[in-house]
Amino acid sequence: NSNHQKHSIMKKIHQLLLGLSLLCPGLVSPTQAEPATTIQFLYSFDYPGATSTSPIGINDRSDITGWYTDANNVTRGFFRTRIGQFRSIAEPNATGNQTRAQKINNSRVVCGFYSNADGSNHGYLLAGNTFSEFDVAGATTTYIFGLN
Repeated sequence: NSNHQKHSIMKKIHQLLLGLSLLCPGLVSPTQAEPATTIQFLYSFDYPGATSTSPIGINDRSDITGWYTDANNVTRGFFRTRIGQFRSIAEPNATGNQTRAQKINNSRVVCGFYSNADGSNHGYLLAGNTFSEFDVAGATTTYIFGLN
């Protein structure tokens, strides 16, 4: 009796699934295909005169930060507004050939790091035109990769 009930229930489920698949073809399909993944290319840009450009951070205003390298192999950070205006970022205390802008928050504060000729790296924050250095006490190198 128990086997007969199981068979009857399975038959009703099969009929229900068959009926649904006829009414709504894709709803009850065990081989339903995954939706295709698409990538939408928004735009590309290069820092003017740069040999390479690396965008790294973006905020909710679509401001972008990153770094670029020029023909003299000097790396500087940049800030790009959503309408395409650029500002170069060179930490004034950097004695090496590298300043990198990592991230930007919605208040347009930029964080990053710069290198000195001795190979040491130091973190910085840039708010408007004011640089603030940030080094971890006792550390020989500090990198800042993000802020909120």
